Amino acid sequence: MIEITESAQECLVELLSKQEATDIGIRIFITDPGTPTAETCLAYCKPGEEQENDHKVDYPKFVCWLDDRSIPFLEE
Repeated sequence: MIEITESAQECLVELLSKQEATDIGIRIFITDPGTPTAETCLAYCKPGEEQENDHKVDYPKFVCWLDDRSIPFLEE
């Protein structure tokens, strides 16, 4: 559904390490899905900020949360 390359993971780990929160991850979601103004968003996600229906994807050095309602729009 979505691939985060090794080089992108390294970049994200560097960005995440600069944040004050510990165990911070990322969250990927689509704003206005299915519309002409849809945008793919990547945001910092502190522990507890993930949504109940998010899907957790573990990477070696961080966690990625995928918004459940955005998943169909991330395919292909």
